[in-house]
Amino acid sequence: MCLSTVYLLGKDEPEEIATHVSNATAKDGEITFVDILGAETKVKGSIESVDLVENKIFVAAAS
Repeated sequence: MCLSTVYLLGKDEPEEIATHVSNATAKDGEITFVDILGAETKVKGSIESVDLVENKIFVAAAS
């Protein structure tokens, strides 16, 4: 099973904000990430990039 880690991009190093993510949905400028246990992490912003080999999702926060 391929699960992803979500990172929030900022001024310094990317900050890990969610792990073991199995699902992501976007609506009205907000992205909801759901992990394998059903816990949700919501972020206002947009997906900057997705690395399918390393299972990493990078999110740019809304200004």
